[in-house]
Amino acid sequence: MTRPSPQRTPSGPHRTVSPALLQRVGPNVSHRRKRRGMTQQELARYLGGHFCASLVSDVECGRRNLTLASLERLAKGLNCCESDLLARLRTERVS
Repeated sequence: MTRPSPQRTPSGPHRTVSPALLQRVGPNVSHRRKRRGMTQQELARYLGGHFCASLVSDVECGRRNLTLASLERLAKGLNCCESDLLARLRTERVS
């Protein structure tokens, strides 16, 4: 007998994150990784643990929700603050 999977609700313990936030974190990770001259594979190896190149790719493409622990680890690996990865990217306007 199979058990039905629990429904995930916005107020539940596994709340889904807004696509806007995922789309904000991904480019920040990608930008900082490239500034350090690292490939996704190199960053994953540097971070170790459960990080692999496909996880880094999923984060950068906004397909993966991060735990706070993973966000902290990414920030340390990219030599920045967690808030830097959550911030909106600044785009320079040419007037």
